[in-house]
Order: sequence, then C-alpha cells, then structure tokens
Amino acid sequence: MLLEIKTESTEKIYGFNDSLYVFGGLAPYHFSHLHRRYKKVFPELRIHDLRHSYASYLINKSVDIYLVKELPRHDDIQQTANTYGHLYTERKHEVMSVFEETVS
Repeated sequence: MLLEIKTESTEKIYGFNDSLYVFGGLAPYHFSHLHRRYKKVFPELRIHDLRHSYASYLINKSVDIYLVKELPRHDDIQQTANTYGHLYTERKHEVMSVFEETVS
C-alpha cells in the first residue's frame, strides 16, 4: 500500500523525492484520506493496531525496550512496559537459558 502511494505521489507531484511525505508531498494527507485507503486494504483492523504490531515486531526482533518506547513515542517507559511487558516473558526464558549453557 505504501509503495503504491509513493509511486502515485512520484507521478503526480513534480519533484517528489524521499525527503517529502509519502502521505501527501509537502504536508501529510489529512487523516480521513489515509483512513479511507487503509480501510479498503484492512477493513477489519484499526489504524491504531499498526502501532501495536510495530512495537510487538520490534520486541520480537530483540529491540531494547527503551528504543521501543521512543519509536512509537510513548510518554514513558512504564506505558511501554505495561502494554508490551507480556512479550518479554519468552525473551526472559531465552536469557535465562544462557546461564544453563554456561553451567553445562
């Protein structure tokens, strides 16, 4: 979807390049425009669900929780920990297995 919008912007906006917004050129598209296009592709999902998918993906790729806090612009680390802390349970077990490997 993003590539389609970028291609469309390149064709319609003279001088469009990577320093301009893919959602509108010099200024981002209004939210309602993006929302309509998003709903065509993902009718059952809310746009906010992308934030959760994004943060969850970063956590599953072992990105530090403080960086995960910054990228979706959470107000504080507690907000991130409260929302995504359950995803760190599996990672905690992975870390603990490091000690088992050293003992054996």
